[in-house]
This record gives sequence, C-alpha cells and structure tokens, in this order.
Amino acid sequence: MKNLWCPWGAILFLCVALLAGCSTSSATKSSARTAEGSIQPNAFYYYTEAQLLRDQGEGQAALEFMQKAMALDPDSRLLKRETAVLYLQLKDDEAALALLEALLEEQPDDVEALNLVGRLLQSRKQHERAKGIYARILAQDPDNQDIYLLLGNLYIEDAQWDEAYDLFSRFVQRFPNAYAGYFFLGKVYRQRNQPLEAEKAFRRSLAIEPELEGARFELIELYTTELTSGQYQEKAVQLYEELLQENPQNNRALFGYALFLRDSGREAKAEEILRARASDISQNDLIRGIYRFYIEPERYRDAIFLLTPLIALHPDYIDLHYLLGVSFNGLNDSARALTAFRSVSPSSRFYGEATLQIASRHAEEDRFDQAIAHLEAALAKQPANTEFLLYLGYYYEEAERFEEAERYLLRVIEAVPDSEQAHFRLGVVYDKMKRKEDSIAAMQRVIAINGDHANALNYLGYTYADMGINLDEAEALIRRALELRPDDGYITDSLGWVFYKKGNYEEALKWLLKASELVPDDPVISEHVGDAYLKLGDKANALIYYLKSLSLRKEDSERQKIQPKIDALKREGI
Repeated sequence: MKNLWCPWGAILFLCVALLAGCSTSSATKSSARTAEGSIQPNAFYYYTEAQLLRDQGEGQAALEFMQKAMALDPDSRLLKRETAVLYLQLKDDEAALALLEALLEEQPDDVEALNLVGRLLQSRKQHERAKGIYARILAQDPDNQDIYLLLGNLYIEDAQWDEAYDLFSRFVQRFPNAYAGYFFLGKVYRQRNQPLEAEKAFRRSLAIEPELEGARFELIELYTTELTSGQYQEKAVQLYEELLQENPQNNRALFGYALFLRDSGREAKAEEILRARASDISQNDLIRGIYRFYIEPERYRDAIFLLTPLIALHPDYIDLHYLLGVSFNGLNDSARALTAFRSVSPSSRFYGEATLQIASRHAEEDRFDQAIAHLEAALAKQPANTEFLLYLGYYYEEAERFEEAERYLLRVIEAVPDSEQAHFRLGVVYDKMKRKEDSIAAMQRVIAINGDHANALNYLGYTYADMGINLDEAEALIRRALELRPDDGYITDSLGWVFYKKGNYEEALKWLLKASELVPDDPVISEHVGDAYLKLGDKANALIYYLKSLSLRKEDSERQKIQPKIDALKREGI
C-alpha cells in the first residue's frame, strides 16, 4: 500500500500555536500525536469542540470545553478572550469582566480584550470607566474607527459636547472620507449652537455617502427649527421631495412633510399630500411610523392631524382608530377617545386593548355597571379572552359584587392555571368576603408561582400579622417584599405592624413613622402610628395621629372606626 503523506500533525501544531496568541506554552510544545499515532485531546481540540457546541446553542457545555482548553494552554490570550465571550453569552458579566481584567494585568496592550471590557462597561452604564478603556485603545490603535464612534457617542449621550467636538474633529482629520464622523460632528455643532457649521458637516457627510437618510433628516430638522429663513425652508422641501422620490413609502418623510406644510400655513396642501402619497402604504407601516415618531414621544396633536385624513383614505384600516383613541387619551379628551375606541371592530388586533380602554374610562368615573356591561358584551364576541375575564373580576370586586368576581376569576384560572394576577385578585376578593383561609391559600399560590411577587408577599405577611399568627413567617415574607420594593410605604407599614403584634413597640414605631413619611395621606398607617405611640405611653402623639387618621377618612363608616380611640383619650384629658 502506498504511503499517502498527510501533514495533519503540522497543521494541528500550527493551529495550536496560533491559538496561544504567540505565547510559549506546554500545549504548543507537545506533539498532537502519541507514539502510536492516535490523536490526543489538546487545547486546540477542546477549543474546536467548544466552538461547535456554541454554534449549536450549547453554551454551558461549550464553556466547560473552553475551560479545559485554558487548563492545557493557560497563557493563551485568544482562549481567555473567547472564554470571556462565552461568559457574556451566558449572562455572567462578572466572570467575563474578571477574566478580561486578569488578562489585561498580564497584557495591558491587548486591544481586543480592552474592546470587550469597554463594551461590557458601556452596556452596564459605567460610562466613565468605558471612556477610559476606549481612550486606552485609541492610544494604541489610533486608526480604530469603531472606537472613535463608541467613545464619541458616549460623550454625546452624557452631553459632554466639548469632548465630543474634540474627538470627532480629530476623527475627520484622520479619516477625511468617513461620513459617520461628519454626521456626528454635525450633531455636536447643533448642540453647540453652531447651525451653519452643523449644516456644512451634514452636507459633507452626504457628499461622501449620498444615500445617508439620517443626515437628510438632521438637515430637515435644522432647517425647520434653527435655520428658518425662506431659503432654508425651500431646502427642507427639496429634501422631503428627494426622500419621497427615492422611496414613496417613506412614512417618516411623508408625515414630516405633511406637518411641515401644516406648520407653514398650508394645511390643505398637507392633507392633499397625505391622501396622494399614503394610498399605497400598508396599515402596518402607517402604524409603526405614527407610533414611533408621534405617539411614543407624546406628540399627540400631530398624530391626530395625520390620522384623521388617513382614516378617511383607508376606511378598511381599522387599527388606525385605536391609535386615534390613544392620541385623544393622551390629550385627556375622554369623549373623542371613547368615540375612536368604539370604532375598533372585533377583527382588529387592538380590539382587546380598545375594549379595556373603554371599560377603564367608565371605571375611572365610578361607572362600574357600564364598565361591566361593555366587557360582557365584548366577551360574548371573544369568549376566550382572559383579559376580559380578569378585568370583569376586578370591576365586580370594585362594585362589591364578590360572588360574580369570584366566578370570573375562577374562569381565568381554569384557562390559565398559573395566572398570578387572577390568583392575587381572587385572594383579595376572598379577604373581602371574610374567607381568610381561602385568601391565604390564594396568596400562597401566587408566591408558589412567583416567589418575588411583592404584593402577594406583603398581603400574606400583613394578613398573618393582623390575625396575630405565624408572626416570624410574616416578618420574613414582608422583609422579602421590602427588599423588592424598599421605598414602598405600605410594605413598610406591614413590617411595623408585625413588630407591633410581636409587642416590640419601639421597633414598630420606627417603621410605622417611616411608612407615614412615605405615604402621608393613608388613614390606616396614621392609625397604626397612633396605636404604637399609645402602647409606648405617649398619649399626646397618639391623639395627633388618630385625629390625622380621622381627617383622612371620607366615609362615615370609616370615621366611626377611629372615633372611639379619640374619645377615650379626650376623656382622659389629653
């Protein structure tokens, strides 16, 4: 048999050497074969297996192989960087950062490691440290355009305009054909109140990259807010026309153009432009554009101006009515919001949200019967809608029709057994029905589903405290809730009430006073403070807080609960 020579050992040796990042290590010195010729696992083998596992989504297994590779080749910078990347993919930022920082202690000039650390720090909002890392990279690698952009954008984000100006000025001097440098320099000039310089920078960016849409929108904004004379107005029109000529379905350009015409006193022309140019734009694109550019930034009047002719143009675009309702809602125009929401038909993807908005409007004005009637009519059209069932349970609870509330909430749980909201509301309903054991069981179920449900933790803990049972467990539950929401006055009050029930009145008063500071207008918390003062023999302060509690109670039935405590102290001459 002919001996067909294959340079496998040489190739393997070379790969391991490259893997080591030019370090001298035991792995690179050892042969890839035994005397018998069989391949033995080495750093390159484990590294390759790790890459395959990572590509298959097996991150933890990949990490184990990468750690084995590092054990065989502990000096490899590449292995350390790749392991750090795996840690990042596994959401273990601390391990990644520790590994990279250890690498940088050994090799302070490792640009790739610095890059990873900088991006990690930036993602964790540690901007000052990230800036320092990026500056180190630029000192070693002054031609790294990506780092200029990362550092420059951090300066912009932190409103460090002088630093951003210096950086991007250096950037365009070093890279005169980098359109991104001129683009960001233009943004910096605008912040420095240098509109003419900003225009030049944006124009230079477009000269390098003519299809750069962002620069054109920046120029339009410049011409419509800062450089507003006639010649600049015409430049804005020209840019809008260019954008729409290149892409007739550019909804950002179309909407901006229409609003520009309206603000220029040409409202009829603006509506004509909308009707003429929006006929071929899909409903999804219209929704995305209006929501992103006008509703999300709370430009509700602009959204309404755009939506009105679009709805007339596209009567079959039923989802647009929902956006119109949201816009009127944003302006607190309840009547027109309701009219728009009522126009959202059951075939719309927003029918559920529109229905809940209508019911919510009724409920806010204590018209629970109307809220319930509207939801029940909607439920007849969408009987599997668990949101409708959940809100019906809530509104029946608010209307103090607890049996109906229980019935709807149980229907939610039947459909979605692990619904935290339904179990929690059911627990509240049972509490109001004086079914304490059932209420406790419901809250325990919520916590079993989600151990970090702060409201359920607090509710169960307070229930135990109020009943004078399981006080140690009550304290543990409430402390956990307070860890999750440390500035919550109601949870703080619960912890104080646990100490009160334990007879530790000084500790109780400390927490109850803090709760009163956090929620100064709650009558129950004020009453609790009064109770603690009374137990400590400070009757004067007890009376002050009882009177405060009385002043905060609106219903006669509620006022009657606190009145006997006040009367008793007054009889003592306090």
